[in-house]
Amino acid sequence: ASSTTTAASQILFLHPRNGDQVKQCPVVDGTGQIPADQGLWIIAVPDSAAPHKQYWIESPAKMDGPDHWSATVPVAIDSAGASGVSGDLYAVLLDKKWSDYFAASSAEGKFFALSFPPSASLAAGPLAVTRVADPGGLSCHPKTSRP
Repeated sequence: ASSTTTAASQILFLHPRNGDQVKQCPVVDGTGQIPADQGLWIIAVPDSAAPHKQYWIESPAKMDGPDHWSATVPVAIDSAGASGVSGDLYAVLLDKKWSDYFAASSAEGKFFALSFPPSASLAAGPLAVTRVADPGGLSCHPKTSRP
C-alpha cells in the first residue's frame, strides 16, 4: 500500500500502485473504512506536469468487503489514445452533502475542476502513474469524450 492517509479512516490504495504503468481505465481499489457521514471519491489529474492541472472527479468508491473499497465506475487516466502521460490519482473524503451532489449530478458525465471540490479531505494520494496505450485505443467511457 502507498500514499498519505487520514488517521480516522486509514484509506490506502491497493491498485494501482505508485509508479505503475496503467491503461486508460485501471482497477482502482484500496483498504480502509469510508466514514458513514462521508463519501470517498477518486480524482484523476491527467498530465500532472501541465502548468494548469485539471482535476477529474471520476468515481465514488464503495465498501465491498471488510476493510476494502473500490471505485464504482471506470476511472480514466487521460484520453483513449494517450501514452506516456504522467498522472496522479487521489482518494478524497467529501461531506455527505457534496458527495450526494456529485453522485446525483454525474450520471452521464464527469466533473472537471481546477482544484479539489469543496469540503474535500485528502485521504490518499497523490499516486503517480504513467499511461500506456490501450490495444485498439478504445475508450473506457464510450458515452463521454475527453479533451
